[in-house]
Amino acid sequence: MSDKGLNDGFRLSDEQRLDWLQLIRSDNIGPRTFRALINHYGGARAALNAVPDLARRGGAATVASIRVLMPNGS
Repeated sequence: MSDKGLNDGFRLSDEQRLDWLQLIRSDNIGPRTFRALINHYGGARAALNAVPDLARRGGAATVASIRVLMPNGS
């Protein structure tokens, strides 16, 4: 069995990883929406910045909750 192809993806920086985790853990963001937002906005940080406006435009009564992750693991 070959390991070829297992590491052909890309690496995220610690900052990018936190952005990805915050986005996927945000209210009403599932795997399909997560991928669509990443593709549309080019990254999790830009998608996170757009989430409140998207929620308002979608008719949400309150702004979507975005769980903030701290680099120290809190």
